[in-house]
Amino acid sequence: MKKVLVLLLLGGALAACSEEPMSPEDAFQPAMSRENAGRTVRFEDEFPATGQLIGSCGDWNVLTDYLIHSNEMILFDKAGQLVQVIARYKVVEPSVYYNDLNPSKHVHGIPAEHEIDHVFFVDGAPSLLRMGGVPVMVTIPHYGVIYGETGELVIDLNTNEVQFNAGHNDFQEQDVAALCDYLQ
Repeated sequence: MKKVLVLLLLGGALAACSEEPMSPEDAFQPAMSRENAGRTVRFEDEFPATGQLIGSCGDWNVLTDYLIHSNEMILFDKAGQLVQVIARYKVVEPSVYYNDLNPSKHVHGIPAEHEIDHVFFVDGAPSLLRMGGVPVMVTIPHYGVIYGETGELVIDLNTNEVQFNAGHNDFQEQDVAALCDYLQ
C-alpha cells in the first residue's frame, strides 16, 4: 500500500514537469527530451489526506488524517533521459489515527514523521525504489511505540521484490494489533 502511495506521489511530481496533465500510470514512461538534458527540476507542494485506511480491527477500521509538505527533485542525464527522482515528505502537523466508528478514540503521530524516497531509472523506466526515514510513528506516553514504520526499505520495481528492509515495520506488515487495542 505504501509503495503505491509513494509511486502515485512521484507520478504527480513527474506530471508537474509536463506541460500537459499526466496520469500516474503515464508518469513513468521514458522521458527523453533535449530540453531536459542535464536538468534538475525542483518543486514543492502540500497535500492533505483524509480518511486514509491504515488497517482493519474486525468490526471497525483505523483511519488517518495528515497534511504532507513535499520537496522533490527530478534529475535528467545529458541526453535528457530521466535518471532519478528524490522526494522528501514531512508531515506538517502530527497525523491523527482514529477509530472510524468512534473518532473521539484517536491518537497522534510524532511531530517528526518524515520520509525520503529515491527512485532510480534505467532507460527512462523506474528500476529501484529506496525509502528511508520515520514516515509513521505512534507512541503512547509511559508505554512506547504502538505503531511505526522506520528505517530503510529498498524495492526492485521490475519484480516488486523487497531487496532490503530494516527497522520497525508495522505499516509494511499491516500489523495494527496494538493500535486497535489502544483505539477500541
